Amino acid sequence: MQSSKTFFNIIGSALDELSDKKLKFIFIKIFALTIVVLSLIIFTTFNYLFQEFDKFLSPENYENLFLLWLFKFKIITFLLLIFQFFFIWFFFIIIIIPISSIISGLFADEILEIIQKKNRYKIKEKRKKNAFLISFLYSCKSGLKTIFVNILAIPLYFLLPVANIIIFILINSYFVSREFIGNILCQYFDEKKINEFYIYNSREVYLIGCFITILFLIPIVNLAAGFLGFVISTKFFFENKVKN
Repeated sequence: MQSSKTFFNIIGSALDELSDKKLKFIFIKIFALTIVVLSLIIFTTFNYLFQEFDKFLSPENYENLFLLWLFKFKIITFLLLIFQFFFIWFFFIIIIIPISSIISGLFADEILEIIQKKNRYKIKEKRKKNAFLISFLYSCKSGLKTIFVNILAIPLYFLLPVANIIIFILINSYFVSREFIGNILCQYFDEKKINEFYIYNSREVYLIGCFITILFLIPIVNLAAGFLGFVISTKFFFENKVKN
């Protein structure tokens, strides 16, 4: 019960921060940059994939009589189109998580300073001198891990309808929590202290990761999920350190 209360307090407190004009301006920049980067990736990727898929669905490209006969049935084409839709959807969700983490991380300094000054948080730890570079490299490394794990889980996503959403949330909640909260922690602590932070706050960290992952599944909202995830993680970090 205590973890649940703490979790909802964290979310509520983080959402209150969104009224800040400076954070709103950062949100606009992150939102716009996310759309531009994702659009370029998706256009470049699917411009090629759609051409290949159209060739795959064209019977004239096959000499095998069985395949020619199979493609006469509209249900086959319909099922392939459904597969294409889910492939596009999962591809988008899989890449938006690391992309959002990296883009939001570019504005880490500003978000941290705004939230800290507004709430007058005082913590004994000081940020590392090369915090920006450390944060960026951490985001890239975490993003690659998330993409790799999701690629391995693709068979489960396609073979287990309905359950695939639950599986996706359970898997990505772990990695998402570490992408966003870890992005902040690495700017202050070494790997040993980061792991200790995860151990002492494991439930809250996972619940935050679960909440952010669900946001990534909601159309339009997922474009803002990276920013929201970073604000929530920053708020949790400061309140946790002050409390300790």
